[in-house]
Amino acid sequence: MRSIRKYQIFISIPDGKEFRSLYRTVLNSLTDDRIEVICYFDHPHPGDFSRQLSVSIAYSNLVVAVLTDSNPNVIYEMGLALGLGKPVIPVSDDIKNLMPMYVGRECLFYSRSKPNRDKLRLKLQERVHLLLHGQFVPLRRKTHADILTHRKNGPSSGARRPRSKGDVLEHAFAAYDKEDYELVVRLLEPEINSSLATSDHAHFYLSDAYFLISEGLPSGSRKQALLRKMLEVCDTGNRKFPNHKYLLKNLGIAHGSLGNLSFAEQIFSSQATKDPLWDLPLYNLACVHALRTELFPCLKALSGAIERDPSWRFLARIDHSFDPLWTNDLLQRLLFPMPTPEGS
Repeated sequence: MRSIRKYQIFISIPDGKEFRSLYRTVLNSLTDDRIEVICYFDHPHPGDFSRQLSVSIAYSNLVVAVLTDSNPNVIYEMGLALGLGKPVIPVSDDIKNLMPMYVGRECLFYSRSKPNRDKLRLKLQERVHLLLHGQFVPLRRKTHADILTHRKNGPSSGARRPRSKGDVLEHAFAAYDKEDYELVVRLLEPEINSSLATSDHAHFYLSDAYFLISEGLPSGSRKQALLRKMLEVCDTGNRKFPNHKYLLKNLGIAHGSLGNLSFAEQIFSSQATKDPLWDLPLYNLACVHALRTELFPCLKALSGAIERDPSWRFLARIDHSFDPLWTNDLLQRLLFPMPTPEGS
């Protein structure tokens, strides 16, 4: 229920002028507002180098390994990453430099004599996006919107200004689908106590928009204000529509995000009991237990969610709710399981 942490990409690369240039012009360009690049060029490992190296790889979401010159340190680090179940992108100047076990891993190649850095940078960015975002399902938006198949598509951006209750909702649906949550708020906030007061959809979408906007904000007064608005809308909506499980779910998230963990636990536990096959309350319950540093209840709930939908594992890897237990070995084993040997 806390903010999403950045993806971490570990760069395994030999030392030397040529490789520092490759890192500076290509590999470090992966850094953006959602991705943090970790390389010993920028982050030298003080103290126990071996342990710090293992920790950096273990906590990463992806490893890029430069296998040019078959550097033994890089080969060791790549083997460590593969053993921990990490996705690995090999980069090399020549297929002859690849050990047989790495040949089938879709290596990215470049020319040392005539390096096309722009081409390599583009290919690397595409591969990283595929591995990270292809695996990461936006489960924050796993809501009843997915089952509202009966509703029509929202109007285009050039459509007329909404005039009726239906128009406002359709515009809000379309804005939500486009992830324009600020527009959802502008459309629904003025109407929630008047023309849309009897709409469960309006209460849900407005509360969800408050939450999804807050997810992109640092801790502070605006984030807290949005979460309080979310709580107010959810509370009102749940009194009007007591059987709307997604509004109740959002009420639990609002309580948890504001630190009211006892209320959040009651809501998610109740939902998990009423619907044992629903994975969402189990994941949220795991977040509550993690924030309380309750290891085994957290592992039980999170394991249940992952068993029902393995994609929760990818969200948990970047969810700050698990920070209080992040260094625990059992949690790490659940989030980064060892790969199953072929043929077993």
